[in-house]
Amino acid sequence: MARSQSLLRSGSVNIVSQVLFLVAMYLAGNETTPPTAGILKDLVILILSAFPCTIWMTFFYLQDRVEPEPSGYVAAAGLTGMAIASLFYIPIVYSAFGVNDWIYQSFTTLFLASIFITGATASFLFYLSLRFGFYPTNEFDEPADGMAYGAFIGTGFALVQSIAYLSRHPEYTLFSMTYTSSSNALVYASIGSLVGYYVAKSKFAQGNHRFNSLIGITSGMLLFGIYQALNEFIILTSIAGVLWLSFILTLVFSIAVLTVVYLKMRKLTSSTFQQTEHPQSAADQYVLILFAVLMVFGAYLKFGATQDLHFAQDKYGISFEYPRNLDPSTSAALSMMTSGSRWGNDLVFSGEDRSSDGFSFLVEARSGSPDSAQFSLVDYTGQVQPASVRTEDIEIVGRRATRLKYSLQEPGTLRTDGFPALVWIYTDIIPTPRYTYFLTFRTKSNAFEKTTLAHQRILSSLHISQ
Repeated sequence: MARSQSLLRSGSVNIVSQVLFLVAMYLAGNETTPPTAGILKDLVILILSAFPCTIWMTFFYLQDRVEPEPSGYVAAAGLTGMAIASLFYIPIVYSAFGVNDWIYQSFTTLFLASIFITGATASFLFYLSLRFGFYPTNEFDEPADGMAYGAFIGTGFALVQSIAYLSRHPEYTLFSMTYTSSSNALVYASIGSLVGYYVAKSKFAQGNHRFNSLIGITSGMLLFGIYQALNEFIILTSIAGVLWLSFILTLVFSIAVLTVVYLKMRKLTSSTFQQTEHPQSAADQYVLILFAVLMVFGAYLKFGATQDLHFAQDKYGISFEYPRNLDPSTSAALSMMTSGSRWGNDLVFSGEDRSSDGFSFLVEARSGSPDSAQFSLVDYTGQVQPASVRTEDIEIVGRRATRLKYSLQEPGTLRTDGFPALVWIYTDIIPTPRYTYFLTFRTKSNAFEKTTLAHQRILSSLHISQ
């Protein structure tokens, strides 16, 4: 009982420390960005990622005075969390499933992928680490050990997640980096402690070990998935103070999970518990079956979310396949490309990918053939003369076309070095006896290599019947 209360106090002090740390970094670095390259950038990312995790582990370790865990076991738990994140979670979630390429297509894909891919993988890895790494040891000798080791594993896991994410976003301010690392530490440590409770329950409580194992993984999966879906939805709104709103959600989530775990742990500890034999292998077999089912469902989600959609417009005799993440209902970002145009083009299709690697694709048609000598990119884009204009004669699905390659300044954006952020644009002009088609592909310069593959896929499926 005393040990459970000590761990709860540790969690409470840790949460307060995370808030104070975040406030301090907001005051010091709300508009400050670290160097975008070199060893100094890596050092800043490492320090800001490690500090919240270090706070969490230190408070848990120091407050655990009733029967403190050996320092070697604490370090092993943290290293285990780092290992499962780098060796399994990141390759499974971001490489095998490639969730960042399709998870933001809709709230449905965000919600389902958060539960059945990211949440299921994290929860399953936490369970395996506790079940086979710490469960059999003599140091796992009371229920509160599950909560402690689960939190330690979660903090190591959060450290790797923060470093991996921030390394891809060197443009973040110090405050944004601190927000990311603090949120990860709170969420993953909370989920780790929850899964740890059920592992402890399967070892010390009377009852069905198989049920405790499955309910532990399922609870962690559902809670983390729901949290991630809600949090990402909040961030995508881009309203004023969105990071603070997101952090408030993280605080409420972490406090709620830790409180529930504490109450359950107190009830388990207050009862007369006894260490039972290790669960039968059937329990682990059922866990593996559950995880296999979840991964199959995740693969089905990915398959359905990454299949191209078909677009056809009979009036203009044009059809093509386009990626699902290219949302045809969103055209706000495309309006700048046609504002001020005096060419009288009809808009046939417009779509925008709203992920971090966003690109857009626009199809316009105009009756007759254009007078290329009179064509003006200034009129077409509604901007000053575009930079780096280059003209090429190309062939698209057997038809002669002219490709204009140019770049424009992205409105209201500056890079960290003070230079304007540029978008790269291809405008392909395809003349036919009846219509002239304008196909405009627009992407961020740093995402060109990735998004141009989707553009090529669209062009290879293009069919013009006129």
